[in-house]
Amino acid sequence: MLALLGVFASIGCKGSLEGTPDASWQDTDARVMPLPGMLGGVLARSRSAGAVANGEVRAAFGSGSEESCSAVADIAPCVVIRCGAPQATHPSAGTIMVAGAAAPVALVPDAGGNYPPYTSETGALFAPGARLSVSAAGDDVPAFSISTIAPSVVTVTQPALGASLVVDRTVDLSFGWTGAMSGNVRIELSVGGAAAREALVCVATATEGHVGMPPSGLAMLPAGSGRYEVRVETDDTIGAGTWTVTFTAALVGLSATGGIAEGALSVL
Repeated sequence: MLALLGVFASIGCKGSLEGTPDASWQDTDARVMPLPGMLGGVLARSRSAGAVANGEVRAAFGSGSEESCSAVADIAPCVVIRCGAPQATHPSAGTIMVAGAAAPVALVPDAGGNYPPYTSETGALFAPGARLSVSAAGDDVPAFSISTIAPSVVTVTQPALGASLVVDRTVDLSFGWTGAMSGNVRIELSVGGAAAREALVCVATATEGHVGMPPSGLAMLPAGSGRYEVRVETDDTIGAGTWTVTFTAALVGLSATGGIAEGALSVL
């Protein structure tokens, strides 16, 4: 389970509009979190629902890359994650190129090894079923190339989703969906903001069609506001020298009414 969750501790877009990132969250809508050690990853995430069509690509290597996170409880099929302030510098893999998206993508690290994200605001980042490939020129992390097939979208049938979701920690919560027949469905409830947050992240294979969030996991979330996200993702992992690198293609799901399956969260 940690292998599925550790490379990317991410949350849906943070903004006043669906699919619109909010800078006050320091781009926490796709926080990349390699576990401690020589792990890293590239995340390509796309959204497409009505007037919402955008996406982003992010990369990070080493521990505490865009925020310092740790798993504090493993409650299958979920993990509770606690995150704090990001580290200032990180290992670099050199320039990273992504092919197969709607437009070619290049991520260039700064002097501290941080990768400013690539964002697409005028259309979906990739089409379902597209073959996406990533190649890195190499630096602290050796050169690598990796690819995956983009997933198909899922429609969340349970619970009813909209621009906001209210969760009572004393009441059982289950998610159900239809659609994608490959990959994993990843659900995150995240409470907090840029300085600190806690999240419950649950993963199930897309064909399962549902996942229950354990009451003991919900109970570990603090009361407060945050964000929720439901997405389907496919990935591949390779070795690059002594590093392990994962490339994930994620497609944010749809609500039963055709909206984006992410938004504001209120935990009671």
